[in-house]
Amino acid sequence: MTAERRLAALEAALSPTELVVRWLEEAHGFGGIEAYVRSMLDDPAVVPPADQLARVAASGARASLRGKGAEAIGKAVDGAIRETIFRFELVLRINTVSHELIDRQMLLNGVFSTMRRPDTAVVVALAFAAFLVFLLIALTAPVKNRLQGSPKLTP
Repeated sequence: MTAERRLAALEAALSPTELVVRWLEEAHGFGGIEAYVRSMLDDPAVVPPADQLARVAASGARASLRGKGAEAIGKAVDGAIRETIFRFELVLRINTVSHELIDRQMLLNGVFSTMRRPDTAVVVALAFAAFLVFLLIALTAPVKNRLQGSPKLTP
């Protein structure tokens, strides 16, 4: 058995969690998910990770049930794809929420560190309030435009 065939057999036997962990390790090999995505955007021949994970999960499910009925194989393939994509989306969501929490904590640390000096506390509070109003306008403008029938995403 060649090394390629052994590797294919090992990949086919991976669970959905193992598939996503393997993908995450590959992404971190680029220094992080952001760098990984940038490298993928540079190469138009790259298959998106969700598609790639779904294909490997489906082929693994088919290989594990070789010789069984078509209905059993179909259910196993659907389940493997669903579980794998769920875990993939969960990793992306955890990454997004983590970055948002870190950004929010850094912002709060900046606000509270300047509040120790009373002369700048009011200025920082007003700047923070203005930032929140700007953020609210920026986030609601696309929704408002879509509700009014405008195809534009920006005001």
